[in-house]
Amino acid sequence: MYLYLASFSYALILCGFLLRKRGARRHAILMASGIVTDLSLVLILEFIRGAVATALGPELNALQRIHVGFSTLAVVLYVPVSIL
Repeated sequence: MYLYLASFSYALILCGFLLRKRGARRHAILMASGIVTDLSLVLILEFIRGAVATALGPELNALQRIHVGFSTLAVVLYVPVSIL
C-alpha cells in the first residue's frame, strides 16, 4: 500500500512539473497535492513503523541510507517550495 501511495505522490509531482508552463493553476494544484500526499506518507510511516528510529539504526545498507538521505532532502526542500 505504501508503495502505491508513494508512486501516486510521485506521479502527481511529475504531472505538475510537466504542466508548469502550460497551466499555472493546474501546476500548483498537482504539485501541492503531491507534496501533501508525500508528507502524509512520511507521517504515516513514522507513526506506524517508527521510520526515524529505523533510519538511524545500524541495520540499513548503503543503498537504503542513500534513499533515506534523498527522502529527507525532499521533505526539507518542501518547506521553501510551500512558502513560495
